[in-house]
Amino acid sequence: MQQQHNPLSPFDHSTLDLASVEATLHMLAAVFGQNDPSRPPSFPDPSESSPPPNDEFTYRSIVDRLPAVVFMASLEGGIGDAYVSPQIEAALGFSQGEWLEDPIRWYQHIHPDDKERWSSEAAEMFVSGKPLKSVYRVIARDGRVVWFQCEASLLRGEDGRLCAIQGVGFDITRLKESERTLYEKNRQLELLKDVATTANQATSIAEAMQFAVDRVCQFTGWPLGHACIASAGRKHLASSAIWSSMQEHRFDNFRAVSEASEFSTAVDLVTNVAANPRPVWVKDVANHPNFARRAAAKQAGIKSAFAFPVLSGSEVIAVLEFFAVDSSDRDDALIEIMALVGNQLGQVADRMKRLATEGKFRELLEAAPDAMLVVNREGKIVLVNAQMKNLFGYTREELLGQTMEMLMPERFRGGHPAHRNGFFANSRVRPMGAGAELYGLRKDDTEFPLEISLSPLETEEGTLVVSAVRDITERKRLDRQLEVAAAEAEAASRAKSMFLSTVSHEIRTPMNAILGCAQLMSRDLELGTNAKAHLKVIRHSGEHLIALITDILDMSKIEAGRTDLNPTTFNFPQLVDSLASMFHFAAHAKGLELEVVVDGESLIYVVGDEGKIRQVLINLLGNAIKFTSRGHIKLYITLERRNANQLWLSARVEDTGPGITEEEQGKLFQPFSQIKRGLTAQEGTGLGLAIGRRYARLMGGDITVTKSVSGGSIFRFEIPIEPDESVASQSVPREGVGHRTEPLTRVLVVDHQPDSRDHHADKYAIPQLNTVLPLAVSPEHPLKLSMQLINQLHDAVQEGDKDRLDQLIRRVEEYDKQAAGRLKQLAENYEYDALTHFLEETKRYLRR
Repeated sequence: MQQQHNPLSPFDHSTLDLASVEATLHMLAAVFGQNDPSRPPSFPDPSESSPPPNDEFTYRSIVDRLPAVVFMASLEGGIGDAYVSPQIEAALGFSQGEWLEDPIRWYQHIHPDDKERWSSEAAEMFVSGKPLKSVYRVIARDGRVVWFQCEASLLRGEDGRLCAIQGVGFDITRLKESERTLYEKNRQLELLKDVATTANQATSIAEAMQFAVDRVCQFTGWPLGHACIASAGRKHLASSAIWSSMQEHRFDNFRAVSEASEFSTAVDLVTNVAANPRPVWVKDVANHPNFARRAAAKQAGIKSAFAFPVLSGSEVIAVLEFFAVDSSDRDDALIEIMALVGNQLGQVADRMKRLATEGKFRELLEAAPDAMLVVNREGKIVLVNAQMKNLFGYTREELLGQTMEMLMPERFRGGHPAHRNGFFANSRVRPMGAGAELYGLRKDDTEFPLEISLSPLETEEGTLVVSAVRDITERKRLDRQLEVAAAEAEAASRAKSMFLSTVSHEIRTPMNAILGCAQLMSRDLELGTNAKAHLKVIRHSGEHLIALITDILDMSKIEAGRTDLNPTTFNFPQLVDSLASMFHFAAHAKGLELEVVVDGESLIYVVGDEGKIRQVLINLLGNAIKFTSRGHIKLYITLERRNANQLWLSARVEDTGPGITEEEQGKLFQPFSQIKRGLTAQEGTGLGLAIGRRYARLMGGDITVTKSVSGGSIFRFEIPIEPDESVASQSVPREGVGHRTEPLTRVLVVDHQPDSRDHHADKYAIPQLNTVLPLAVSPEHPLKLSMQLINQLHDAVQEGDKDRLDQLIRRVEEYDKQAAGRLKQLAENYEYDALTHFLEETKRYLRR
């Protein structure tokens, strides 16, 4: 008993449990047992002097320090024989004196719901004499409800009669609140577990929603629940037939109004949640201005409501709404748990979508014409289609769970895991073993060539790889056949090229000689008119034949892919002037006006394939003159920058001929295709435009044709071209053909009527272009050829001495390769008239 003199340390009421309560009561009972039970306790005033502590003082010290309300009352005396410990004030707000003034105050402050039970338990104590153990609520002075854990017992005198009652009461309010909180948490967890478990076993989202609606009604005690679900193909939510299973008939009309509502337009609880996906609580929906069904709600006696969304990703797929018949303030804890229910249902929806997607994926896998298998990071086969058995001979069961190395020959197995790890490290759609020959191994140990396409597949289990496997045995056989056929075709093409080259040489050489002789003979003044006409026929037919051979050779090279670009630096104005000079006589002979307009950037030297550019323009101008009987031919040619770094050569050839129909335009650029006017004229091969377009596209441009307003044709030839930066800064001489520094548009008009030419010259108010100068005296190579060499060339032409002419042209190459090339071209074609004109103009220039 010595340690009972030590003061008790105060402790938190919440730490008490039933065991500690019983231990304290037993301790007090032991103390009471040492006193004379027939004499009520009399405690001295602590402020007065007192003798050394005795048992009664020890009892008083313990009682005053206990974190509990201790009470004792005599059953024989009056109110002065009652005692209550000071803790009564902390617990209920009454002082010791106030509490003891009224003997029945304790009973009066017992919670009304607990009075009947407490009275019954107290009566049982008096009848049986057994101690009272009870938990009940007491109303404090300020109205608080305080939970007490109370134990009381009766004391008997020596004669056995009841003489007093003693007991202790512990404030267990915090413990009860903790129990309540724990109980609510357990209920919430049970709700979430039930929704998660049952909903995940559901076969449809509607079934999961139905369970959730019923379970939430059970949890909240609210009588009415409803689900609105997004309809397939519709952007808004629609009322569904999902209602809480237990319904009263008074809600029938509200249900009918809800199912007939159009939530896409009406202002309502559902639309509010759908527009702003979060739970909503309304205390009185029957009088809420933004609740479209308020009239029906008022009729059904509905008061409060709350609703929460079901989300799949960021998409609202459903809204669950619940209704009560009494007004309830917003319960944030309930709102929070309902949001979690919505999340659970959203996960169910996501799972069902995944299952649907997986089902479709399996169906697609089975429907694929190729053998398909899905492999995980470890190389284990997790899914195959029926085609795998047809290809490898293994059943589905034999493949699942096995590594895919079993499907490849032994020589490939060692290195495959590293390749697989490389794919997962950088997963993307690609062929397997790009550039390598792959082989598969069948169940019967036979090998076959195959190709495999790999595609990553993201799943909840991680990244998988989908492999499409195709047997390419037949393709390999066909490839070998194609290789043989290609080799044979190449040999045939070489033979054709050799044949065409040989035929070209064998026909062109004598034909050029014939044309050269015809030109020389036509200068004989003694020839009669008939003889000159015959020579003209010879020249015309020979030129046509050579042009035909040239076109056929060009087309043959194009089709064989042996046509290359030969970009060189050339004088752009000279090219234009040479074209004007070339077609001057042809236009004049037909009484046509030939107009050449040059504008755009004032560049002299550009880089491009001059030969092909010249050939395309010659073909376009030649066709225009050939098929135009009267009127004019116009060549508009320009250099323009279409962006900061790209220069374009654009040429437009217009004629006043009969025009080309849309039907004819569609086949105009096909080889050997001629339109009606070409067939009527019986001229050409039908290859010129086809070759021209191929050349234009090879150079990065194109040729197109349209019909002009006047009824003729407009051909457009456009290609990218480069300026020659090395000579771009050189000054442009003012004299000479095509050498002008004026940025103005340059116009050359060739007309058989002088008046017409004068009119055009006045119109544009600029000088006419001069006749084209020989290439030998271009600004790059001033006067490099001697007069003696030019005279020798002229004599060789006049004498028709081809061998001597070729010799002299080789000498020209030492001075000017460009001029030599031009001379060689004219000599090869036996164009002696052009050669004579060329050399005579050069001599005149040198004599200046």
